[in-house]
Amino acid sequence: MRTFLARLYSDREFLEHFMRSPERVALEAGLDHREQQAALAIDRAGLLMAARSYELKRQVHRGTGWLGRGISWLRRLRVLQR
Repeated sequence: MRTFLARLYSDREFLEHFMRSPERVALEAGLDHREQQAALAIDRAGLLMAARSYELKRQVHRGTGWLGRGISWLRRLRVLQR
């Protein structure tokens, strides 16, 4: 289940597929009945918000995306320290 959740948070295509067909994705992921029920009960709005937050954090860490590039630029100017 942890691997399934981590993939939902980090793999945009997998998350989009889950949002369209949650029962199918949970079954294809090999979750047992109890885990499937837990996956289907996930707060979808919270899941989307968390996935987006993690995506922005990854962009900042990598220096990609508008936020990451801005922070990288500020660090180069020594305005922000790591």
